Amino acid sequence: MAIPIPGVGAAIGYGFGIAANMVLNHRTKDKYRRENKNSFMDKLKSWFINRRYFHVKKIYNT
Repeated sequence: MAIPIPGVGAAIGYGFGIAANMVLNHRTKDKYRRENKNSFMDKLKSWFINRRYFHVKKIYNT
């Protein structure tokens, strides 16, 4: 199914991009209404940071 009106496909793609960003960055709150750092993006970033840290540590310790 093609969308023949110019700009409509871009607007739909823009909307899906914003929705995906909101889902990836959604954080829950604890019982004191503080944000937890438990979004999917936080977990992904910490995985990359930890992996890079251990890789650099391994290189410089040898």
